[in-house]
Amino acid sequence: MTAVAVNHSGTKAWFSGAPADGLTVVDIVSNTVTGTVTGMTGVPFDVAVSQNDAQVFVSTNSGQVYVIDAVTDQITAQYAVTTQPAFVHIVLDPT
Repeated sequence: MTAVAVNHSGTKAWFSGAPADGLTVVDIVSNTVTGTVTGMTGVPFDVAVSQNDAQVFVSTNSGQVYVIDAVTDQITAQYAVTTQPAFVHIVLDPT
């Protein structure tokens, strides 16, 4: 499964599915791959961008949620949300 999240200005996107343990980062304006985010445990499942475009949240099929800095595309935090392999969906509160 491939998931995608786009920042609110529509200029940058994060795609799951390649590489298998991370995300592909795309500059939408130039239609070019600008990088990858790797080092996650499990296969990325769901992706969401925070309301202020500062963070990207990624869940994996191993029950982990990663927080990525949306400017540097580096993992800044990791949270285990379940002890069993499980798919976790991400929903952000718009308030």
